[in-house]
Amino acid sequence: MMTSHHENNKQVTRRMQLGDLLEIDRGYYSHWAVVYKPAEDPSEPGTSCTRHKRVIHLSGSGDGLKGQKGIGASCCVSSGGMTDKGGVRIDYFWDIVGNDAVRINNSKDHTKRPFDPSEIIRRALSCGKIGYNLYQQNCEHFATWCRYGDAESSQVLNWALAAFGVVAIVMLAAVIAYFSGRREAQAQNKDKRRIAAADNSVLKSKQEGSELSKQAWSRTLHASKI
Repeated sequence: MMTSHHENNKQVTRRMQLGDLLEIDRGYYSHWAVVYKPAEDPSEPGTSCTRHKRVIHLSGSGDGLKGQKGIGASCCVSSGGMTDKGGVRIDYFWDIVGNDAVRINNSKDHTKRPFDPSEIIRRALSCGKIGYNLYQQNCEHFATWCRYGDAESSQVLNWALAAFGVVAIVMLAAVIAYFSGRREAQAQNKDKRRIAAADNSVLKSKQEGSELSKQAWSRTLHASKI
């Protein structure tokens, strides 16, 4: 059953300010947006005032949104190929959030100095044509660039670290398997050499016993002739 975060998200709409960054939890990833119109705008008739709250965001493939308004002609690069499925868009807050949890995330303010709100919005609206690349230019890159001037994505870093961890584990498992197999082969070879040495010893004893028997038989024959 889908969990509703409506009450939490309503609180966010009351606290968010122009230029704030919003992180929307999609489950297996987070979508990011910049607050564009945090206040009610009664000059736009036809909907309730809460729906006038808007955000600007970079969408890679529509992100399941309705009623999007693109800024300029946009394209995206998702896996090396150019498509027309993404770009910088202006959307109503509730259309982009839906039933997912959202929070204000200006956590980089502790280490970076954000631009003034008007400058953040100017930067966001100035993009016009822009590409989308999941690893180099995604929604989080766009949002942090608008607010701080640095395009960064903690998600990509976390994905890279996770991928590195998986590769490291696989490599470690391969090394362990290699040395374990090598030790087992060495133990088997040692056993084979020990068995071969024992067989040689038995064969040598048989040969020596046979030679002694021949010598004794020869002496017996010689004695009988005398």
